[in-house]
Amino acid sequence: MSLPKNTANIPKNVDKGWFMFFVTILNHMYWVLGGVFGSLITIKLEGLGFVTII
Repeated sequence: MSLPKNTANIPKNVDKGWFMFFVTILNHMYWVLGGVFGSLITIKLEGLGFVTII
């Protein structure tokens, strides 16, 4: 089984380079905003020490 060359169906009238550029920008924004919002959430982790192996 071979992997597909491109998983996005880019229309013929859209430049592939610009399409992939904006996909990359949106992916980067997703990670940055997820990191920012994730750092703002505080979760009590008391009692979860049993899952750490030190």
